[in-house]
Amino acid sequence: TKIEKVTFPSSLLEIKESAFLSANLSSVQFDGTPQLTTIGGNAFRTTKLETFECPSSLKYIEGNYTFYTSSLKSISLNEGLESLGNYTFYGSGITEVNIPKTVKSVGTGVFQNIKSLETAKFEGENTQLNNTYQIFYNCDKLKTVDMSGLTALTSISNGAFANCSSLSEIQIPNTVTSIGDATFQSCSGLTSVLIPNSVTSIGERAFDICCKLTSITIPDSVTSIGSHAFSFCSGLTSVVIPNTVTSIGEYAFSNCKKLTSVIISSGVASIGDYTFADCTSLSSITIPDSVTSIGNAAFQYCSGLTSVTIPNTVTEISKYVFQDVPTQGDLYCDEDWYNNLTQEQITNLGNVYYWQRHNIDPTPTPTVVYSSTTTIEEYCNGYDWTRDTTVHYLSGYSDSTLVEYSAKTTTSVLEHNSVEHCGYIPEDIVIKNENKYSLYRKQITRDGGQTWLNTNEYYAELKEENSPDCRN
Repeated sequence: TKIEKVTFPSSLLEIKESAFLSANLSSVQFDGTPQLTTIGGNAFRTTKLETFECPSSLKYIEGNYTFYTSSLKSISLNEGLESLGNYTFYGSGITEVNIPKTVKSVGTGVFQNIKSLETAKFEGENTQLNNTYQIFYNCDKLKTVDMSGLTALTSISNGAFANCSSLSEIQIPNTVTSIGDATFQSCSGLTSVLIPNSVTSIGERAFDICCKLTSITIPDSVTSIGSHAFSFCSGLTSVVIPNTVTSIGEYAFSNCKKLTSVIISSGVASIGDYTFADCTSLSSITIPDSVTSIGNAAFQYCSGLTSVTIPNTVTEISKYVFQDVPTQGDLYCDEDWYNNLTQEQITNLGNVYYWQRHNIDPTPTPTVVYSSTTTIEEYCNGYDWTRDTTVHYLSGYSDSTLVEYSAKTTTSVLEHNSVEHCGYIPEDIVIKNENKYSLYRKQITRDGGQTWLNTNEYYAELKEENSPDCRN
């Protein structure tokens, strides 16, 4: 059709499906006070419209590909709009979009494949919208998304931000309980993401190939981590898996080439196939005594691995678990467990079986090293920190004080008032809170420092020992 301009009468209630499909239409106006409520699918597909301002009466943009046209540079969505159909603005040329709080539902890929889109905002307090399936998929120039208005969102649906390579940070609303499959896959510019304590599951490939993501805090609300969830996060240097996590999917952290620190807490029952395969910077791993099985090639090609701790609870050791790890290293395990390994288990352990073995108590009793009179500056020398299953406790220091001091740590035990200390930073510290001891575990911070994370593990009683004295 050769129609280039159209003025709609105020009495018009609906623009039917495919009404102006592939028309030369470049201008749309509305007479008087519009009563338009509905625009059908394909209505303005592949037209020459550059701008479109939705009238205040509009409630429904239905069907598929309604504004699928690369010429569209600007869209104004009205407050009162309730729904957007599948692929409504797919492949258009808009650079920004504000989604009003009245929108209750959106279809698949509403803003998918918009190569010019840079900013998006969900306005006000939207208490009804709860679907984001592929909503910004492949918007590779998208830099900023404000989701704070989504007060009812419980799930970020599959592929919502996949291939948004310019997205550098995202704050997930604290109503979200699940992060869907491939939600942030190939967000190669993503450097920071805050996962709230409401999240219980992280889907398959959720952060796969997020190359610039250097750290991730998994909250203790999470119970499952999907397969490939953080695979190929080549900038990731540390991860703490809280004790609420019971299952880790296969390949979950595979090919994280810079990963140097992994803490697996005591909720995990099994380590899946290829979970940490090709983590070439990982030098040590301690498997908690909650684990009973280690999957195929779980630590395959971890070429920097030289220290492994395996508890006697591990009864299933699958093939190629430690394939192509170094020929020399230190294996910490229970002597009886080691002596009772089957020939198949020995084969599956590979080089690790022949490493220098160090016996560990199969059921170690945590001890506490402390003194209420020893200052933090004095608590350093005279104690062997190099291989230690002891839990450490400094009497009189609160949680906030611990964080304050740990933020100043370097490669020494602790630094305070410019006093440097020698020795190794303890893996565990215990703080006494109301007659129970809370276990904190060492964690590498984003800036390369060290801090301690509350594992939510508690001991009612601890053996007390005198702390080392470095004053002499």
